[in-house]
Amino acid sequence: MDNGSFDHRVAELVAAAIDETGPSRNAVAKEAGVPYATLDRKLKGIAPFNVSELNRLAQATGRDAGDFIPANVEAAL
Repeated sequence: MDNGSFDHRVAELVAAAIDETGPSRNAVAKEAGVPYATLDRKLKGIAPFNVSELNRLAQATGRDAGDFIPANVEAAL
């Protein structure tokens, strides 16, 4: 899996978690301490998430940060 598709899949997993949580993306961004513009840019694949952001978004959505790592990458590790 190349970095572009990896980052895109991470963004999809984060978006799904946010959408399943119920509050708006703006509310989750605020709770996670990630500026909404940054979250939006990263969900669109313009920039990758860093580990700290993934951890804070996991806490805000009641997930584990590992939930945002694509399964096929976890298996390879």
